[in-house]
Amino acid sequence: MNALKNDIIYWIWYSNISGISQAVKLKLLDNVESPKEIFKTAGKCLAANNVSKSIISRISAFASVEMIERYIPVLEKYEDMGITTYFDYDYPQLLCQIKNPPLVLYYRGEISVLQNRCIAVVGTRSATEKGKYHARSFAREIAAQGYTVVGGLSAGIETAAHIGAMSTGATCAVLASGIDVVYPSENKELYNKICENGVVISEHMPGARTGKYAIPLRNRIISGLCESVLLIEAPEKSGSLTIINHAVDQNRDVYVLDDKSTSYEFSGNRMLIQDGAAAVTNPYDIINNTGYTAYDSVRNSYAMSAAENVSYDTEKAHKKDYPDLSDDESSVLKLIRSGINQFDEIAMNSDLDVSSVGYALTMLEFKGIIKQKFGKVYEET
Repeated sequence: MNALKNDIIYWIWYSNISGISQAVKLKLLDNVESPKEIFKTAGKCLAANNVSKSIISRISAFASVEMIERYIPVLEKYEDMGITTYFDYDYPQLLCQIKNPPLVLYYRGEISVLQNRCIAVVGTRSATEKGKYHARSFAREIAAQGYTVVGGLSAGIETAAHIGAMSTGATCAVLASGIDVVYPSENKELYNKICENGVVISEHMPGARTGKYAIPLRNRIISGLCESVLLIEAPEKSGSLTIINHAVDQNRDVYVLDDKSTSYEFSGNRMLIQDGAAAVTNPYDIINNTGYTAYDSVRNSYAMSAAENVSYDTEKAHKKDYPDLSDDESSVLKLIRSGINQFDEIAMNSDLDVSSVGYALTMLEFKGIIKQKFGKVYEET
Protein backbone atom coordinates (compact mmCIF):
# COMPACT_ATOMS: atom_id res chain seq x y z
CA MET A 1 0.00 0.00 0.00
CA ASN A 2 1.23 3.47 -0.86
CA ALA A 3 0.44 5.22 2.40
CA LEU A 4 0.71 8.66 0.81
CA LYS A 5 -1.68 7.90 -2.04
CA ASN A 6 -4.40 10.54 -2.29
CA ASP A 7 -3.08 12.12 0.91
CA ILE A 8 -4.69 9.29 2.89
CA ILE A 9 -1.95 9.53 5.52
CA TYR A 10 -3.19 13.01 6.47
CA TRP A 11 -6.73 11.71 6.89
CA ILE A 12 -5.41 9.01 9.21
CA TRP A 13 -3.38 11.55 11.17
CA TYR A 14 -6.39 13.85 11.45
CA SER A 15 -8.79 11.10 12.54
CA ASN A 16 -6.36 10.03 15.28
CA ILE A 17 -6.06 13.41 16.98
CA SER A 18 -7.37 12.78 20.48
CA GLY A 19 -9.50 15.21 22.45
CA ILE A 20 -11.60 16.36 19.47
CA SER A 21 -14.72 14.49 18.40
CA GLN A 22 -15.05 13.16 14.87
CA ALA A 23 -18.10 15.37 14.38
CA VAL A 24 -16.10 18.50 15.26
CA LYS A 25 -13.23 17.39 13.02
CA LEU A 26 -15.68 16.98 10.16
CA LYS A 27 -17.10 20.45 10.78
CA LEU A 28 -13.60 21.94 10.72
CA LEU A 29 -13.19 20.68 7.16
CA ASP A 30 -15.98 22.95 5.92
CA ASN A 31 -13.63 25.79 5.04
CA VAL A 32 -10.35 24.07 4.23
CA GLU A 33 -9.20 21.98 1.32
CA SER A 34 -8.33 18.82 3.27
CA PRO A 35 -6.67 17.50 6.44
CA LYS A 36 -3.36 18.01 4.62
CA GLU A 37 -3.88 21.77 4.74
CA ILE A 38 -4.63 21.57 8.46
CA PHE A 39 -1.46 19.56 9.02
CA LYS A 40 0.76 21.82 6.90
CA THR A 41 -0.37 24.92 8.81
CA ALA A 42 -0.52 23.15 12.19
CA GLY A 43 -4.15 24.19 12.42
CA LYS A 44 -3.48 27.90 11.88
CA CYS A 45 -5.57 27.87 8.67
CA LEU A 46 -8.62 27.46 10.94
CA ALA A 47 -8.06 30.70 12.83
CA ALA A 48 -9.91 32.76 10.24
CA ASN A 49 -13.02 30.64 10.79
CA ASN A 50 -13.45 31.51 14.47
CA VAL A 51 -12.21 28.12 15.62
CA SER A 52 -11.29 28.19 19.30
CA LYS A 53 -7.65 28.55 20.29
CA SER A 54 -7.88 25.38 22.38
CA ILE A 55 -8.81 23.28 19.33
CA ILE A 56 -6.08 24.85 17.20
CA SER A 57 -3.60 24.26 20.02
CA ARG A 58 -4.69 20.64 20.27
CA ILE A 59 -4.18 20.12 16.53
CA SER A 60 -0.82 21.89 16.63
CA ALA A 61 0.39 19.51 19.34
CA PHE A 62 -0.17 16.59 16.95
CA ALA A 63 1.07 18.28 13.77
CA SER A 64 4.57 16.87 13.56
CA VAL A 65 6.38 14.90 10.88
CA GLU A 66 7.16 12.27 13.49
CA MET A 67 3.44 11.82 14.12
CA ILE A 68 2.79 11.28 10.41
CA GLU A 69 5.74 8.95 9.94
CA ARG A 70 4.63 6.64 12.73
CA TYR A 71 1.61 5.58 10.67
CA ILE A 72 3.39 4.75 7.43
CA PRO A 73 5.05 1.42 8.38
CA VAL A 74 1.85 0.26 10.08
CA LEU A 75 -0.17 0.85 6.93
CA GLU A 76 2.38 -0.56 4.53
CA LYS A 77 2.38 -3.79 6.54
CA TYR A 78 -1.20 -4.54 5.47
CA GLU A 79 -1.31 -4.67 1.67
CA ASP A 80 -4.70 -6.42 1.65
CA MET A 81 -6.33 -3.68 3.73
CA GLY A 82 -8.49 -1.01 2.12
CA ILE A 83 -9.07 2.49 3.47
CA THR A 84 -11.95 4.83 2.71
CA THR A 85 -12.55 8.35 4.02
CA TYR A 86 -15.74 10.26 4.67
CA PHE A 87 -15.65 12.02 1.30
CA ASP A 88 -14.86 8.93 -0.79
CA TYR A 89 -17.47 7.46 -3.09
CA ASP A 90 -17.33 4.01 -1.46
CA TYR A 91 -17.84 5.36 2.07
CA PRO A 92 -21.16 3.89 3.35
CA GLN A 93 -23.88 6.41 2.62
CA LEU A 94 -25.96 6.04 5.77
CA LEU A 95 -22.97 6.65 8.05
CA CYS A 96 -22.93 10.23 6.77
CA GLN A 97 -26.20 10.78 8.62
CA ILE A 98 -25.07 9.87 12.14
CA LYS A 99 -23.91 12.45 14.70
CA ASN A 100 -20.32 11.29 15.06
CA PRO A 101 -19.32 9.49 11.86
CA PRO A 102 -15.87 7.91 11.55
CA LEU A 103 -13.68 9.98 9.25
CA VAL A 104 -11.73 6.91 8.16
CA LEU A 105 -12.73 3.27 7.78
CA TYR A 106 -10.26 0.41 7.39
CA TYR A 107 -11.60 -2.71 5.75
CA ARG A 108 -10.85 -6.19 4.49
CA GLY A 109 -13.10 -7.79 1.91
CA GLU A 110 -15.53 -6.17 -0.50
CA ILE A 111 -16.79 -2.87 0.84
CA SER A 112 -19.30 -2.59 -2.00
CA VAL A 113 -21.63 -4.97 -0.10
CA LEU A 114 -22.42 -1.95 2.07
CA GLN A 115 -24.07 -0.31 -0.93
CA ASN A 116 -26.79 -2.96 -0.56
CA ARG A 117 -29.59 -2.39 1.89
CA CYS A 118 -28.26 -3.37 5.30
CA ILE A 119 -30.05 -4.89 8.27
CA ALA A 120 -28.29 -5.42 11.60
CA VAL A 121 -29.03 -8.68 13.43
CA VAL A 122 -27.88 -8.34 17.04
CA GLY A 123 -28.27 -9.79 20.49
CA THR A 124 -26.62 -11.13 23.60
CA ARG A 125 -23.28 -12.92 23.68
CA SER A 126 -24.73 -15.38 26.20
CA ALA A 127 -27.25 -16.70 23.73
CA THR A 128 -29.48 -19.72 24.17
CA GLU A 129 -29.62 -22.40 21.48
CA LYS A 130 -33.08 -21.11 20.61
CA GLY A 131 -31.72 -17.58 20.16
CA LYS A 132 -28.85 -18.75 17.96
CA TYR A 133 -31.26 -20.81 15.85
CA HIS A 134 -33.44 -17.74 15.28
CA ALA A 135 -30.39 -15.60 14.46
CA ARG A 136 -29.17 -18.04 11.82
CA SER A 137 -32.66 -18.46 10.34
CA PHE A 138 -33.47 -14.75 10.14
CA ALA A 139 -30.02 -13.82 8.78
CA ARG A 140 -30.07 -16.61 6.21
CA GLU A 141 -33.41 -15.50 4.78
CA ILE A 142 -32.60 -11.77 4.95
CA ALA A 143 -29.29 -12.31 3.10
CA ALA A 144 -31.01 -14.55 0.54
CA GLN A 145 -33.24 -11.59 -0.36
CA GLY A 146 -30.19 -9.46 -1.22
CA TYR A 147 -29.66 -7.58 2.03
CA THR A 148 -26.29 -7.35 3.76
CA VAL A 149 -26.52 -8.58 7.35
CA VAL A 150 -24.47 -6.46 9.77
CA GLY A 151 -23.14 -7.44 13.19
CA GLY A 152 -20.18 -7.00 15.49
CA LEU A 153 -18.50 -10.44 15.29
CA SER A 154 -19.48 -10.89 18.94
CA ALA A 155 -20.06 -14.34 20.39
CA GLY A 156 -23.59 -15.69 20.59
CA ILE A 157 -26.30 -14.07 18.48
CA GLU A 158 -24.06 -12.10 16.15
CA THR A 159 -21.78 -15.03 15.41
CA ALA A 160 -24.84 -17.10 14.50
CA ALA A 161 -26.18 -14.27 12.33
CA HIS A 162 -22.92 -13.92 10.39
CA ILE A 163 -22.86 -17.67 9.76
CA GLY A 164 -26.49 -17.74 8.64
CA ALA A 165 -26.01 -14.78 6.29
CA MET A 166 -22.95 -16.28 4.59
CA SER A 167 -24.89 -19.41 3.70
CA THR A 168 -27.02 -17.39 1.27
CA GLY A 169 -25.46 -13.95 0.82
CA ALA A 170 -23.21 -11.25 2.29
CA THR A 171 -22.43 -10.04 5.77
CA CYS A 172 -20.44 -7.23 7.40
CA ALA A 173 -18.61 -7.42 10.72
CA VAL A 174 -17.83 -4.16 12.50
CA LEU A 175 -14.88 -4.48 14.88
CA ALA A 176 -14.24 -2.62 18.12
CA SER A 177 -10.52 -3.23 17.60
CA GLY A 178 -8.07 -2.75 14.75
CA ILE A 179 -8.87 -4.53 11.52
CA ASP A 180 -6.20 -7.16 12.27
CA VAL A 181 -7.28 -7.91 15.85
CA VAL A 182 -10.00 -10.56 16.10
CA TYR A 183 -12.18 -10.54 19.20
CA PRO A 184 -13.22 -12.99 20.44
CA SER A 185 -10.17 -14.92 19.28
CA GLU A 186 -12.19 -18.09 18.68
CA ASN A 187 -13.89 -16.28 15.80
CA LYS A 188 -10.70 -16.09 13.75
CA GLU A 189 -11.94 -18.63 11.20
CA LEU A 190 -15.28 -16.82 10.96
CA TYR A 191 -13.41 -13.53 10.48
CA ASN A 192 -11.47 -15.01 7.55
CA LYS A 193 -14.65 -16.31 5.94
CA ILE A 194 -16.36 -12.92 6.27
CA CYS A 195 -13.38 -11.29 4.54
CA GLU A 196 -14.00 -13.70 1.65
CA ASN A 197 -17.82 -13.44 1.63
CA GLY A 198 -18.45 -9.87 2.68
CA VAL A 199 -16.46 -7.23 4.51
CA VAL A 200 -14.88 -6.55 7.91
CA ILE A 201 -14.55 -2.87 8.86
CA SER A 202 -13.09 -0.83 11.71
CA GLU A 203 -12.55 2.84 12.50
CA HIS A 204 -9.41 1.97 14.49
CA MET A 205 -5.80 1.75 13.35
CA PRO A 206 -4.42 -1.77 12.79
CA GLY A 207 -3.14 -3.20 16.03
CA ALA A 208 -5.63 -1.36 18.26
CA ARG A 209 -7.08 -3.50 21.04
CA THR A 210 -10.66 -3.44 22.27
CA GLY A 211 -10.83 -0.80 25.01
CA LYS A 212 -13.42 0.12 27.61
CA TYR A 213 -15.39 2.48 25.36
CA ALA A 214 -14.64 0.80 22.04
CA ILE A 215 -17.68 -1.50 21.95
CA PRO A 216 -20.31 1.23 22.60
CA LEU A 217 -18.57 3.34 19.92
CA ARG A 218 -18.59 0.40 17.53
CA ASN A 219 -22.29 -0.10 18.16
CA ARG A 220 -23.13 3.33 16.72
CA ILE A 221 -21.53 2.17 13.45
CA ILE A 222 -23.46 -1.12 13.40
CA SER A 223 -26.79 0.70 13.58
CA GLY A 224 -25.53 3.62 11.50
CA LEU A 225 -24.82 1.38 8.52
CA CYS A 226 -28.37 0.03 8.50
CA GLU A 227 -31.88 1.22 7.86
CA SER A 228 -33.20 -1.48 10.20
CA VAL A 229 -31.96 -3.23 13.33
CA LEU A 230 -33.33 -6.58 14.51
CA LEU A 231 -32.87 -7.73 18.10
CA ILE A 232 -33.02 -11.52 18.39
CA GLU A 233 -32.41 -12.20 22.08
CA ALA A 234 -31.30 -10.07 25.03
CA PRO A 235 -31.95 -9.82 28.76
CA GLU A 236 -32.81 -6.40 30.14
CA LYS A 237 -29.21 -5.54 31.12
CA SER A 238 -27.60 -6.77 27.89
CA GLY A 239 -24.94 -4.56 26.34
CA SER A 240 -26.47 -5.29 22.95
CA LEU A 241 -29.33 -2.95 23.87
CA THR A 242 -26.93 -0.03 23.35
CA ILE A 243 -27.21 -0.79 19.62
CA ILE A 244 -30.96 -0.34 19.93
CA ASN A 245 -30.43 2.98 21.72
CA HIS A 246 -28.16 4.15 18.90
CA ALA A 247 -30.72 2.97 16.33
CA VAL A 248 -33.46 5.01 17.97
CA ASP A 249 -31.23 8.10 18.12
CA GLN A 250 -30.34 7.61 14.45
CA ASN A 251 -33.98 7.23 13.42
CA ARG A 252 -33.52 3.63 12.27
CA ASP A 253 -36.34 1.09 12.25
CA VAL A 254 -36.16 -1.25 15.24
CA TYR A 255 -37.57 -4.77 15.15
CA VAL A 256 -37.63 -7.21 18.04
CA LEU A 257 -38.19 -10.95 17.88
CA ASP A 258 -41.37 -11.81 19.79
CA ASP A 259 -40.47 -15.25 21.05
CA LYS A 260 -43.57 -15.50 23.28
CA SER A 261 -41.16 -16.70 25.93
CA THR A 262 -41.31 -15.72 29.59
CA SER A 263 -37.67 -16.63 30.20
CA TYR A 264 -35.09 -14.18 31.55
CA GLU A 265 -32.99 -14.48 28.38
CA PHE A 266 -35.72 -12.72 26.36
CA SER A 267 -36.65 -10.14 29.01
CA GLY A 268 -35.02 -7.34 27.01
CA ASN A 269 -37.17 -8.29 24.03
CA ARG A 270 -40.34 -8.07 26.11
CA MET A 271 -39.28 -4.72 27.56
CA LEU A 272 -38.69 -3.18 24.12
CA ILE A 273 -41.95 -4.54 22.73
CA GLN A 274 -43.82 -3.07 25.70
CA ASP A 275 -42.08 0.25 24.95
CA GLY A 276 -43.43 0.20 21.40
CA ALA A 277 -40.80 -1.58 19.30
CA ALA A 278 -42.14 -3.50 16.31
CA ALA A 279 -42.57 -7.18 17.22
CA VAL A 280 -41.73 -9.75 14.52
CA THR A 281 -42.03 -13.52 14.36
CA ASN A 282 -40.43 -14.25 10.98
CA PRO A 283 -38.05 -12.53 8.51
CA TYR A 284 -40.83 -11.46 6.19
CA ASP A 285 -42.35 -9.28 8.88
CA ILE A 286 -39.29 -7.11 8.23
CA ILE A 287 -38.75 -7.69 4.52
CA ASN A 288 -42.36 -6.97 3.59
CA ASN A 289 -42.36 -3.81 5.70
CA THR A 290 -39.32 -2.10 4.20
CA GLY A 291 -41.10 -0.71 1.15
CA TYR A 292 -38.22 -1.23 -1.25
CA THR A 293 -36.71 -3.93 -3.42
CA ALA A 294 -33.92 -5.77 -1.64
CA TYR A 295 -31.55 -5.79 -4.59
CA ASP A 296 -31.89 -2.05 -5.10
CA SER A 297 -28.80 -0.45 -3.60
CA VAL A 298 -28.95 2.48 -1.20
CA ARG A 299 -27.35 4.78 -3.77
CA ASN A 300 -29.61 3.72 -6.63
CA SER A 301 -32.73 4.15 -4.54
CA TYR A 302 -31.76 7.60 -3.32
CA ALA A 303 -30.94 8.66 -6.86
CA MET A 304 -34.22 7.29 -8.23
CA SER A 305 -36.33 8.91 -5.53
CA ALA A 306 -34.59 12.21 -6.10
CA ALA A 307 -35.15 12.01 -9.85
CA GLU A 308 -38.81 11.08 -9.42
CA ASN A 309 -39.49 14.00 -7.08
CA VAL A 310 -37.74 16.72 -9.04
CA SER A 311 -39.90 19.71 -9.92
CA TYR A 312 -37.73 21.39 -12.50
CA ASP A 313 -38.08 25.14 -12.57
CA THR A 314 -36.54 26.59 -15.73
CA GLU A 315 -36.57 30.13 -14.41
CA LYS A 316 -34.85 29.03 -11.20
CA ALA A 317 -32.31 26.99 -13.11
CA HIS A 318 -31.20 30.10 -14.93
CA LYS A 319 -31.39 32.56 -12.07
CA LYS A 320 -27.65 33.20 -12.38
CA ASP A 321 -25.47 33.03 -15.43
CA TYR A 322 -21.90 31.79 -15.12
CA PRO A 323 -20.35 32.01 -18.60
CA ASP A 324 -16.93 30.73 -17.51
CA LEU A 325 -18.15 27.28 -16.39
CA SER A 326 -16.96 24.13 -18.11
CA ASP A 327 -19.52 21.77 -19.59
CA ASP A 328 -19.06 19.41 -16.64
CA GLU A 329 -19.54 22.22 -14.12
CA SER A 330 -22.67 23.45 -15.90
CA SER A 331 -24.10 19.93 -15.98
CA VAL A 332 -23.50 19.40 -12.25
CA LEU A 333 -24.87 22.83 -11.32
CA LYS A 334 -28.01 22.11 -13.33
CA LEU A 335 -28.61 18.93 -11.30
CA ILE A 336 -28.10 20.79 -8.02
CA ARG A 337 -30.60 23.43 -9.07
CA SER A 338 -33.12 20.75 -9.99
CA GLY A 339 -33.05 19.29 -6.49
CA ILE A 340 -30.48 16.53 -6.98
CA ASN A 341 -27.91 17.86 -4.53
CA GLN A 342 -26.36 14.92 -2.66
CA PHE A 343 -23.02 13.68 -4.04
CA ASP A 344 -24.16 10.15 -4.79
CA GLU A 345 -27.44 11.37 -6.31
CA ILE A 346 -25.47 13.70 -8.58
CA ALA A 347 -23.12 10.88 -9.60
CA MET A 348 -26.00 8.52 -10.35
CA ASN A 349 -27.97 11.08 -12.38
CA SER A 350 -25.04 12.53 -14.29
CA ASP A 351 -23.47 11.24 -17.49
CA LEU A 352 -20.06 11.95 -15.94
CA ASP A 353 -17.79 9.51 -14.16
CA VAL A 354 -17.38 9.86 -10.39
CA SER A 355 -13.98 11.59 -10.53
CA SER A 356 -15.32 14.17 -13.03
CA VAL A 357 -18.31 14.85 -10.77
CA GLY A 358 -15.97 15.31 -7.80
CA TYR A 359 -13.71 17.68 -9.73
CA ALA A 360 -16.66 19.72 -11.03
CA LEU A 361 -18.04 20.07 -7.49
CA THR A 362 -14.62 21.12 -6.21
CA MET A 363 -14.31 23.80 -8.89
CA LEU A 364 -17.84 25.07 -8.25
CA GLU A 365 -17.00 25.38 -4.57
CA PHE A 366 -13.69 27.09 -5.39
CA LYS A 367 -15.53 29.63 -7.54
CA GLY A 368 -17.98 30.32 -4.73
CA ILE A 369 -20.98 29.11 -6.71
CA ILE A 370 -21.95 26.27 -4.38
CA LYS A 371 -21.21 25.26 -0.82
CA GLN A 372 -21.09 21.86 0.82
CA LYS A 373 -23.26 21.01 3.80
CA PHE A 374 -23.17 18.06 6.16
CA GLY A 375 -23.67 14.67 4.50
CA LYS A 376 -22.08 15.64 1.16
CA VAL A 377 -25.06 17.80 0.27
CA TYR A 378 -24.45 20.80 -2.00
CA GLU A 379 -26.46 23.98 -2.47
CA GLU A 380 -26.03 27.06 -4.60
CA THR A 381 -24.80 30.11 -2.72
